Amino acid sequence: MTQRSTFPTLIAAGLLILALIVGVFVWQPVRENVATLADELTAEESELVALQVELADLVALEANLPMADSERERILDSVPLDLLQDELIENLDTIANEVGVSLNSVTFALQNNQGTDSNVISIVPNFTGNYSDLISLLDALENNDRLFKVASIGVQLGDSTDDVEQQMTFSVSLEAYYQ
Repeated sequence: MTQRSTFPTLIAAGLLILALIVGVFVWQPVRENVATLADELTAEESELVALQVELADLVALEANLPMADSERERILDSVPLDLLQDELIENLDTIANEVGVSLNSVTFALQNNQGTDSNVISIVPNFTGNYSDLISLLDALENNDRLFKVASIGVQLGDSTDDVEQQMTFSVSLEAYYQ
């Protein structure tokens, strides 16, 4: 009877040894491979997050850029290649006539912006009109083909009568750009 009871023990011991061999030679490398893959996954997820942040920055930057070549061309046309003071005066006179104000005087000054590529000319035109004319003038300057930046506005009220809307003189400090 001892031979029969040793046979199942030998089979159990053999299976245990076989399980240990499988564990050492198969399971251990698989476990190490899983750990390596988990580390690689963490690194790839970190890289993905960095790329998503960069993509969000690029999308925000793209939102600020003109979409079409025609829009870029329009912006470049808004900034002429030369100073063109005579065209500036004609442009301001045309705008004044369109909105119904009188262009009284215009003064010019070149700005020296060191360290930048922009060339700026300061313009201070003086107009006569009423409050609604001032609003129309500012709207026309904003929608003008040549790029203007309104730096400041000065208003001097004139004499008031009950029959006529109050006239005023206003100075609009503008900056115009050229290449």
